[in-house]
Amino acid sequence: MTHPKASLPSLLAQLPRPPSADWPEGEPFVDAMRHGTMSLEIFAPRGTDRQSPHEQDELYIVATGTARFDHAGAISPVAAGDAIFVPAGDPHRFLDMSEDFVTWVVFWGPKGGEPATIMIDGLSRATPADHEDIVALTEAAYRPYTELLGAPPLPVTADYAPAIAAGEVWLLRTPEGLAGLLVLELHADHAMIYSVAVAPGQQGRGHGLALLRLAETFTRQAGLAELRLYTNARMERNIALYTAVGFRETARRPHPIRAGWTVVDMAKTLPCVAGPDEG
Repeated sequence: MTHPKASLPSLLAQLPRPPSADWPEGEPFVDAMRHGTMSLEIFAPRGTDRQSPHEQDELYIVATGTARFDHAGAISPVAAGDAIFVPAGDPHRFLDMSEDFVTWVVFWGPKGGEPATIMIDGLSRATPADHEDIVALTEAAYRPYTELLGAPPLPVTADYAPAIAAGEVWLLRTPEGLAGLLVLELHADHAMIYSVAVAPGQQGRGHGLALLRLAETFTRQAGLAELRLYTNARMERNIALYTAVGFRETARRPHPIRAGWTVVDMAKTLPCVAGPDEG
């Protein structure tokens, strides 16, 4: 029986491929094999990695060289032997690649990605005993926006006791302490992110993106196909991040409480896959 086999040297000999609009210096990737929804490629970018988010889940396995990997703003070093998972639709790229940098790339599954299994170390539902920590983290995380806007955003002044009692608050802890939180409301036809907050000392590590993905997972497991959120029009960095991970702006409206503020409503359509209650 003959098994499909891909040879790294023979694939690299085919690079770069002819130029394209996105890769004027020549495309730095080539197909190695395909089976069903799975495809295997070699990717060897030089200079600037110009790739866009992909429709399928993907796994990078670095074959040679080193680089830095930017996953929606969270940057980490990678080297030969490292494996990196990227959910469908997530913005990402390699930076500062060494001259010998080459990685395998595996794509698989449906457009929009497979429903995730919730496996995040340090994740737990909040309890009433966490209330004080939730308030402190929220105040610290939103402090730059409180200064920018001249008054605290609503999550800073919210009473979290009802949300905790309803099981809507999730906490992410690391060895350094409470890293972030997610407040997610499930409604009849959509889910609503009320707040995503990351402790200032733990920002830039991918925690915010992980919490957004968690919200998507809970939404899909609830059998809902739309995830919504709203933010302030002056929170431009947040809007850019939400747009990068697939949210679209649906409306702008006056803030119901803060005179002169503008609320930006955003939504993301998800493949709806009902799943078991994760407790």
